[in-house]
Amino acid sequence: MQHFSIQALLGLLLSIPVIIYLFKRYSPAKAALLAFLIGTCMLPEQMWIKIPLLPEFGKARLTNLVMLGCVLARPYLPKAERWWYIFPLWSLVNAIGIWMTNPEALVYGPTVCKGIDFKDGVYLFMSDVTIGPVAAYLGMRCFRTERDLKTWYRVLVNFGLFYAMLICVELRMSPQIHRWIYGYAANDAFDQTIRFGGYRPVVMMVHGLATSLFMMLPTMAAMVMARYKQPVWKITGGQAAWFLTIVLILCKSTAVWTYALLALPLARWGSSKAMNRVACVLAVMVCAYPWLRATGYFPVEKVLEIANDISEERMLSLKFRFDNEDVLLEHAMQKPWFGWGVSYGRNMLYDEEGRLMTITDGGWIIAIGNAGLSGLAAFLAIPVLCIFSVAKNCKRIKDVKLRTMLAVLNLYVALHWVDILPNGVLTLFPYFLGGAICVMSHRLSRVRQPRPAPKPKPAIAIPPQPQPTGEFA
Repeated sequence: MQHFSIQALLGLLLSIPVIIYLFKRYSPAKAALLAFLIGTCMLPEQMWIKIPLLPEFGKARLTNLVMLGCVLARPYLPKAERWWYIFPLWSLVNAIGIWMTNPEALVYGPTVCKGIDFKDGVYLFMSDVTIGPVAAYLGMRCFRTERDLKTWYRVLVNFGLFYAMLICVELRMSPQIHRWIYGYAANDAFDQTIRFGGYRPVVMMVHGLATSLFMMLPTMAAMVMARYKQPVWKITGGQAAWFLTIVLILCKSTAVWTYALLALPLARWGSSKAMNRVACVLAVMVCAYPWLRATGYFPVEKVLEIANDISEERMLSLKFRFDNEDVLLEHAMQKPWFGWGVSYGRNMLYDEEGRLMTITDGGWIIAIGNAGLSGLAAFLAIPVLCIFSVAKNCKRIKDVKLRTMLAVLNLYVALHWVDILPNGVLTLFPYFLGGAICVMSHRLSRVRQPRPAPKPKPAIAIPPQPQPTGEFA
């Protein structure tokens, strides 16, 4: 649902010169990270600028395109990975396939879902390519060196501490910061902001879960700062890690608590090899989940029993999601290769009176309903390729600290992608961060380590020579 306020419109428009200034003022790595954090965590939700024949320019797409212009103006930046260039072409093929296979209108009583024409095909291509693929491209272009990797950690932890202060305000005052600044609530469902007898902070993101997922990233980064005894502002890394961990717990997201139980100990004490292995296993699970759900091998009942042990509310929420997935998957398989297209609500189901019967939550079911198996493969490919690429390149990096820093970020991308399966894409961090660590790990693995200086050979003692005597002296 779109909202409108003058403050929100000004926020979106003023972000354009701010991002341009950041790229003129700072290095590409620091400017890109600050611009992405501001765009994701500070700009208004549920507000976008609509231009005819083009997709809506909300905060994610607007930030992406302004940053893209700044990056393309700097041809000296490193190139993206070669395999990335497949994805714009893949998006084009998907858009053509949806256009060619969906000419018919769908009639559900008084509700009519129009067919897809050429204009809609162009719209679908622009909508798809300017979100995930562009975010990954920006990450690949702006980051490359050891210094850029350390910039990630320094900026992340500092911004996380700032955002934690806003979270503390909402824990006490309820989620109101977005309303105070932009004139309306970031999330219309206020009942979803109440959890465990208190408030679930949202700040300026789409949902409390998105806020919790984001806060796990600076918390993991602070664990690495504590691990290597690096200060943050005027406090130690350990103090920052403890504070951010407490704030993360107070965000009251049970899913993020589960991820944190795995991620935070690994970030603090685990080896890079263990973290990369866990990330790869999670990536395989993400790819296997749609197949398991489609074939009925996924243990739905067992998962619901575990959720019921935690709380009945969690169990009912999961059951609702699973039931929707079953219905939408059956509908999607009527057009298995390119799907129904997202335009006009064609991917949804309606009753005989034209009322909407389903709600799409999971990222994979949205992808397969919108663009079929081809769209699902494209949806999963970028982050999965990044995860495996980082795990492979880390083996060739000699510096243990750099390996650990990359592995922690890689683990976060994998965990975030696990959450996208049931909850959809809440932020573009897994794309942007995945692209960044993919290029940094590749370049750092090719840096030749200086050879140690050869040890001097021990001097050989020469025995004294006898002096000549006699007549030959």
